[in-house]
Amino acid sequence: MQNMKLGVRLGLGFAIVLALMVIASTIGIMSLSSVSETTAKIVGWSYPKVVLVNDVIKNTLDNGRTVRNILLSTNPAEIEGYYKKLADVRQKNGELLDKLDKSLTLPRGRELFKDITDKRMALGTKFTELEKLVKAGDRERTATFIKTEFAPANNAFWESLESMAKFQAELMDKAAKETESSYASARNLLVGATLLALVIGIGIAVWITRSVMRQLGGSRRMPRSA
Repeated sequence: MQNMKLGVRLGLGFAIVLALMVIASTIGIMSLSSVSETTAKIVGWSYPKVVLVNDVIKNTLDNGRTVRNILLSTNPAEIEGYYKKLADVRQKNGELLDKLDKSLTLPRGRELFKDITDKRMALGTKFTELEKLVKAGDRERTATFIKTEFAPANNAFWESLESMAKFQAELMDKAAKETESSYASARNLLVGATLLALVIGIGIAVWITRSVMRQLGGSRRMPRSA
């Protein structure tokens, strides 16, 4: 090292500093990639399921109100309009649940979805019975049926959807915490790598400076007075 030429020493010093910068940048990129993957998991995997379930929940609550309106209405045309609305919303729910079915992979999610389909099937029979009672014109029996059979079945279906929504929300919360943890790790690694590169760079600068001073014969002496 003592016999190394000045140009070689300077080149070696710059090369080491550049290598440290590349290492620090690589660590930062790798850490940010982890953050990106976790964020993508939330946006592309968990959140769409939450949206699907919440849409079905909203439709289910709307169906409950529509059934109430059927009971209160005495206008045949209006009642027919309510039944058309029920049919459209139930078809929409079927489409939403089909999308949800295809997106579920975790065992717990599949288990909750089975409960949803079972409760939906049970509710479907109540819609059929309700229509028969309404067409028969027996308002008292219809009101009793809604209170004792339809409403409990609708609530059971709604509760199964709420369980799924809660499960998906928990997955989102877990992914969000993983994102925070990944960000903290990325920040610490990047700061640590940068500080290490700075310390080593200062050490190299000192080494090169001293080497140059020795090679040039130390500090320039002042000329003697005549």
